[in-house]
Amino acid sequence: MGYKNTVSILGINYNINYVPYILRDEYRAGQIDFENQEIKILDTLQCDLRNVTLLHEIIHAAMTHLGLHEESQNENLVQGLAVAMHQVIKYHRTIFSS
Repeated sequence: MGYKNTVSILGINYNINYVPYILRDEYRAGQIDFENQEIKILDTLQCDLRNVTLLHEIIHAAMTHLGLHEESQNENLVQGLAVAMHQVIKYHRTIFSS
């Protein structure tokens, strides 16, 4: 994809990079790097999955910054929230527009 964006999560800016792989030895669709303030998303994902993956990483960041470290490690919780948020945003865009 070759494009780069940023997102502010609780006042902390993260660069969003779309990359050809996350880890060479393990499949991951996305990953957040807190130290370098970077979110990596696979560039081969289709639009809906790409957006769910981005929301997934944003939720990890928000929970971590709120001190919810144990909850942030619960992948089922994080993924469930990401899918739910994506569905609401996708099908109710008008309530989120200015």
